[in-house]
Amino acid sequence: MRETTTTTGRLGEAVAADFLRRHGYRIIGTNYRRPYGEIDIIARKDSLVFIEVKAVSCRIPDDIPKEGSDAHRPEENVGTAKRERLRRITETYLSSEVDGDPAWRFDLLCVYLDQARGEARIKWLDNIII
Repeated sequence: MRETTTTTGRLGEAVAADFLRRHGYRIIGTNYRRPYGEIDIIARKDSLVFIEVKAVSCRIPDDIPKEGSDAHRPEENVGTAKRERLRRITETYLSSEVDGDPAWRFDLLCVYLDQARGEARIKWLDNIII
């Protein structure tokens, strides 16, 4: 089970990075890790963007439910403890890797993967509060 989750996560991050590039973002880094957390993708367009990627494997389009009845809501996997780790790792990156006080935001990309069909859909939640 863990290997499947890891594989789905890595594929979701690759799909997300490609999606961001197609939307004009420059990927600065991926998997920025510290002992207390990780940022999946760091990108730049008009501002610095920290991106958490949540991927789920499901059938598309059948299993992409309508708003309010979503059984596969990857964004629900960002609970209080995860938000705290994201806050801490973001602060670490800003203080140790960036000069000055740049404009920045935090986004969540929910990646729905239909690996059997080779399809993906992305729900982009931008400028979320962590």
